[in-house]
This record gives sequence, C-alpha cells and structure tokens, in this order.
Amino acid sequence: MALNVLLVDDEYLVLKGLEIILSEQTETSVKIVTAMDVEDALNKLTSFRPDVIITDINMPESNGFELIKQAQQNFPHCRFIICSGYDEQSYLKQALHLHVDDYLLKPIDKSLLIHRLKELEVEKERNISHVLMRIQLLLLNGNSYSDDVVSAKDLEYIFPNSAFCLCAINNTHTDPLQLKQQLTRYFDTIYTFSLNSRTLFLLNYSKKIHSEEVYTILETLFKTIPWGHSYFLSTAGKANAINSIAVHYQEALCEMILSQSPASKTEDYSPLLQIIAKRTLLPAIRVITFEENIEDYIQEIYNALPANLYYPLIFTEIFSAYTFVSDINLPIDRIHRQYPTPSDNTITQKSLIQFVKKLLDFWHNSFSQTEQESCSSKVAAACRYIKLHYQQDISLDKLAEILTINASYLSYIFKKETGSTIVQYLTNVRMEQACELLCHRPDLTMEEIALQTGYNSTTYFHKIFRSKFGVSPRQWQQTMSEK
Repeated sequence: MALNVLLVDDEYLVLKGLEIILSEQTETSVKIVTAMDVEDALNKLTSFRPDVIITDINMPESNGFELIKQAQQNFPHCRFIICSGYDEQSYLKQALHLHVDDYLLKPIDKSLLIHRLKELEVEKERNISHVLMRIQLLLLNGNSYSDDVVSAKDLEYIFPNSAFCLCAINNTHTDPLQLKQQLTRYFDTIYTFSLNSRTLFLLNYSKKIHSEEVYTILETLFKTIPWGHSYFLSTAGKANAINSIAVHYQEALCEMILSQSPASKTEDYSPLLQIIAKRTLLPAIRVITFEENIEDYIQEIYNALPANLYYPLIFTEIFSAYTFVSDINLPIDRIHRQYPTPSDNTITQKSLIQFVKKLLDFWHNSFSQTEQESCSSKVAAACRYIKLHYQQDISLDKLAEILTINASYLSYIFKKETGSTIVQYLTNVRMEQACELLCHRPDLTMEEIALQTGYNSTTYFHKIFRSKFGVSPRQWQQTMSEK
C-alpha cells in the first residue's frame, strides 16, 4: 500500500530534487504531493491526507514546526521527517518535543531517507492489517463496536470518505483478485475480507458518488456471479458506521442468496430485502441453532407479512443464516431445487413449518463427508473440553473462541449431533460429577460439592439438582446409601 508523502520546502531545486529521488526509487511505493510553503501545505492536507510529511524548517511566513503542530491536531496518524540545513540544539529539542520521526541534515542522504520511508510503509501496513482484522471479527461475530476493539482515530485513518458499500460475492466461479483490480479503476479505497467460500469488498468513497452509479459499476463487474451489496453512510462518524457492519454484511449476504433463487429472475424483491434488513438474520439464526421454535418463527412471519413473501423470505433467511454461521456455499442448482414451485404454494402455517424443516434437513444432509467429519471433530473437542473444565465458567462464546469456530454454528452442530444444547450438556456433566461426589465423598458439605462441580451458589446448585432428579441432593444421597 503506497505511502502518501507531502514534500514541503521553499527552495524549488531542493523540492524537485527530493521529488525526483522518491519518484525514481523502487524500494517503497509512494504518492507525492509538493508544497513550497506552510500555507500551501495546509491547504493540501485535507484533500491529500498524507501519511508522511517531509518538511524544511525555515520558510517564509511560517516554519516547519508550525506545520507539524497543525497537522498533528487533525491527522494524528501522520508521521514527520525534517530535512534542514541547520543542526542547532534548539531545533533538535523542538523536533524531539514534537515526536518527529527523523531529523535529516541537508544535503540529504538518499539511502537513509528511503530506508526510513520503507520502515514507515511497513508500519502503516501493519497498523491497517490490525484494524482490518478487528473489523473482520465484527463482521463475523456481530459484536458491537467499542474503542477497545478499534479506535475511532484508526477508523478515520483508513476510511478517508463517508460513503461505504459492502459487497459479498460467491468465490465458486470467479477470481477475487481480478475483481479487486477491476474495482480499483473506480474506487480509491477498497479493503478485502477473504472467507472460505466468499469474498467481501468494503468500498469507501465520496458521498458525491450516487448509489445508482455505484450499483451500475458493480452490476457490470459482477453480472455473471452471485453477489449482494449494502450501502451505508458515516453521518455520525466512522465508529457508528462500523458498529453496524455485521448487519450490512447480512443484508449483502441475503441479496446474494436471493439472487440464486429462481424467483429473482422474474420478480423484484427489493421490498423483501428491506424487510430482512429491519429484521436482521437473528430470528433465522436462532431457529437453526435451536434457540427458537420453528413454530414461533413461522407465527411471527405469518402474522406480519403478505402471503406472497412467505416462501421467498423463509428461503432467503434460512439459507443466509446457514451461510453466515457456517461459511459454506452450496451449488446453485441444488439451492434452486429447494425453492417451492407454484404448485407447492398451498400456504398454511403448517406448510411453512414443513418448508423450514425441509431446508434444515437439506442443509445438514448436503455437507460433504469432509465437512461432516470436521463438524464431528469440533463437537468431540467441545465435549472433551467441557469434561475437563466443567468446574470453570464455560460460555458458548468462550468455547467457540477456543475451537476457532463461529459461536452460532457451534451451537447448531452441537445440538444436531448430541441432541443437547451446550448448556444442557455442561449441566449433565456437572450433575454426573455431583452424583459421584455424593456417593463416594459423604464427608463433603453441599457447599463444597457445589464448588467442585462448577457452582458458586449452593442455592443454585440445589435448584439445578432438584430440576434434574426431582429431589434434593441430600435426599438423593440418602436414597443411594440405603440401596
């Protein structure tokens, strides 16, 4: 990624000499803008947004130190190199006070300057990579933004404009790198997030570019592949925009899934996408992870939407939810076969419930042998971890992080393979251990047994035990001792 370098010097020959040196070298990639005084440099700051300012000190009207002070206020990520013919102690102290990265004496050592810029380029790439990694976590996990995850200053640095478009494409029949090269013809700022089966392009551009123009570009580039997109503006700051990026990812994903349905060829489902955007994929995710009954999910849809949207909404939400949590794409022709034909559309709540069950079974049965084995290994690893660490606090998110898997997807495959939720499985393991202690360690108090089985509250331990066995721990212990 190129460094934006602003060169500032009131001596024309020196300024052009620096520009030629940096333009001809090949060790680091740079974009160069020049200014011959401080006022000219300040006028160019906003439009150019430099990563590095290389400036002289003594110039007419104002000096390089004043330029650095003003630039630091508005561009906290900008770095500074002073090139001066003066080595006075007072100048060096001011440079140190302003945290200048380097102070080079004229005539400039070409190799030293280029080496310093190379270091700053590597640092920039590392910082951007770190920020993008955090954003990808927000994309996949749907976590809310906080300054602890990505600072507002970092977001302002890597996103110079206020308009965004998040695009999702299916990787099956395309080359994402080639598509990104084509996108760079139209957009200056593009970040790529590569998943197993999809690629996401996050475009950042001026709000002066209309969304219709952006859509025309994307439609031209993506016309032969499944894709979806979502626009958003940072009207209240970049932090608020990134805070909602998981929702925009879901919108783009739903459009990509809907573009693969037979109905998309004949009907305009823009209203449907707007409805799903308001709902988000959370209801469907709760269904596929067994946190919500299918019947309740259908009841809400049946009461809230017109009949012509029942099947397309369920189809889009369920497939999008699966794709979101599992990062697995299925062949388009197989997805097409799951969409109901007109003869199937005898619409009742019962028929809609059966349709959801059909989609759930289809998805799980469509896993390849390798994918099923991968799921089984993750579930087995989860069970082993729970049995070894049942005395500790174990949450779904913590377990998913340890196993490097999406939390919602782990919840789904665990329930599918074991018949229990993770909480139920953990409770069963703890109750088994409690029974062992009650039988073989009669010397232990109830508080000690509770603590050794992962319960900090004896009252809560009693409640769980009674709900499991129908009697209190002491009653159970007495019954077992009489046998």
